[in-house]
Amino acid sequence: MFPSAIKTAIFSQLVNLIVKVRKGHWVPLFIVAVWVLVIGAYYLIPSFTDSEFIRFRVQLFMAWFALGFSLIVGLTHIYKSRAELGGYFTSQSPIKLAFFRITFFGVCSSYVILFPETLKNLYEPCLLLPETNRTALPIFGDIFSIIPFNESISQIITIVWCVSAVFSFLGFMTRLSIFFFCVSTFYLFGIPQYYSKVVHYHYILWYAIILSLSPCGNALSIDSLIQRSGLGKWQKRLFVGGTGTEQSYSMPIVITLLTLSVIYFFPGFWKLLSSGLDWCLTNNLSDIVRINRIDYVGSPALISLPDDSVLYHFLALGSLCFELSFWYLIFFPKGRVIALVVGVCFHLSVFGMMQINFLPMLSGYVCLIGFGAYPKQKESLFSWASFSRHNKLTFVIYILFFALCFGFGALKITNGWPFACFPTFDSPPSLNISRLSFHDENQNVIDTKEIRKYFSPSRYRALEQTAIDSFIEGDSIDDNYALIGLLNYFDLVNYQGRVLVALDSVHLGRGAEEHLVSSTFIRNHALPSRP
Repeated sequence: MFPSAIKTAIFSQLVNLIVKVRKGHWVPLFIVAVWVLVIGAYYLIPSFTDSEFIRFRVQLFMAWFALGFSLIVGLTHIYKSRAELGGYFTSQSPIKLAFFRITFFGVCSSYVILFPETLKNLYEPCLLLPETNRTALPIFGDIFSIIPFNESISQIITIVWCVSAVFSFLGFMTRLSIFFFCVSTFYLFGIPQYYSKVVHYHYILWYAIILSLSPCGNALSIDSLIQRSGLGKWQKRLFVGGTGTEQSYSMPIVITLLTLSVIYFFPGFWKLLSSGLDWCLTNNLSDIVRINRIDYVGSPALISLPDDSVLYHFLALGSLCFELSFWYLIFFPKGRVIALVVGVCFHLSVFGMMQINFLPMLSGYVCLIGFGAYPKQKESLFSWASFSRHNKLTFVIYILFFALCFGFGALKITNGWPFACFPTFDSPPSLNISRLSFHDENQNVIDTKEIRKYFSPSRYRALEQTAIDSFIEGDSIDDNYALIGLLNYFDLVNYQGRVLVALDSVHLGRGAEEHLVSSTFIRNHALPSRP
C-alpha cells in the first residue's frame, strides 16, 4: 500500500491537472497530441490497404478530422479566455501604433532609396505588352478596364508613391500622406494584376488602409510636434489626425493581426483540404521547389537541399503548422513570441529556397511585440457602448475590410486585386512539364529570363503550352500572344524571322532531372516588328 503522504501528493497533482485543463492551459499540448496520433496513423495506412485510392481518401479524412477538431478546440479556448485577453487587445498605446507606421513605411521608403528601379520594374514591363496580352481579372476586372494605364501617368503616380511613403514614415501630414499612398499603391500595383501577372503584394495596400484609418501619426512624428505648437485650428486639422483613444490605438493592431491570420490560414487550409497530409509527408515540397527553379531560371536559390532530402518533409510540416496555428497563437503572450520567431524563420526560408520576398509583410510583426501597452486592463475585447461615433464608424469599416479579406481567402480567389487569397500551392505539381528552349542559328541557347519577367510563372507556362500545342499540331502561331511573336516584339530574338525551337520534356521524379529533346521544329514566320 502507498503511504498516505504519497496518495495525498498524487491526488493533489491530479486536481491541479484537472484545474489546468479546465482553464485551458493544456489545450495546445492536447491539440499537438491529436496531430501526432494522426501523423502516426498516416504511416500505418499502407499496412492495411494496397489501394492508392483508399489510402489517399483515408489520410484525407484524418487530416480533415484533425483540422476540424483543432479549430473547434482552439476557438472554444479563446472564447473561454476572452476576459483575460482584453488586457492586450484593448490597451495599446500610441507608441506601438507609431512604431508600426515607422517600420512599415520605413521598409517602403528604403526600397525607394536603396533600389530605385524596384517599383518601376514591377509595372513597366506590363505596360510594354501588346493589348492582346491583357487578361481581365475574374473579379473587379471591369473596373480596371476603365482605368487608363500608360507610362506617363504611371511615372507621375510613382513620384506620388515615393513622396507619400517618405512623408508617412516621418509622420508629416500623416493621414493625408497615407491616403495618397493607398491611391498610388492601388494604381501602380494594380497594373501587373490587370495584365495577368498576379503578384501577391496585396498586404502593402492592406497595411496602408489599416493605418490610414488610425491615429498613427499622434506619436513619434512631425505631426505630434505640430500638435503641441501654437498653430491655428485649421492648420492642426491639416497636419494632425485627431485625438486618439485606447480603442482607436487598439483596433488597427487587432485588425492587422487578424489580417495576417487570414493571409496564413487559408493557404494552409486549402492544402489540407485538397491534399491532406500528403502535402507535407511526400515529395510534394521538393517538386514545388524544383519547378520553381525552372520558372526562375538564372536566379539560383540561396538555400539548396538534395531533391530527396527528408528535411523537405519537416519544412513542409512546419510551414503547414505555422499557417494553421498563427490565428490561435496571436491571442496568447507566449503564442505571440512563438509566432514572431517561427514567422521570421518561415519567411527567410521561403525567400532562401524560392526567392519569394515578403519583407514588407514582416513589418506587421511589430503588432506581436508587447510594448507600450496600458496596464491593468481586464475588459472584454471591445465594448460597443463605450465607442465614440467616430470609432464606431472606423470599427464598421475595419469589419467590412476584414470580411473581404476573409471572403476571398475562403473562396480561394487567388487572382484578384485589391483583395485575393494568397498562393495556396495546394495541388501537387505535375511531374511532367513541357518546356520550350529557344536557340539561335548557331544552336546557342537563348536565355528567356528577360521575357519571363513580363509574366507570372503560371501565365508564362500557359503561353508556353500554347506554343507547344501549335508546334505539335503543325498549326501556325498567332504572333499576338505566342512566345515567338513576343520574343521578336521585344527585340530579344531577331534572326531574319528564323527561330529554332526544341521541345524539352522535363520529368520531375525522385532522382535527377531528365532532359529529353523529343522533337525539333523549324518555322519561318513573318514576325511583326515592334511599333
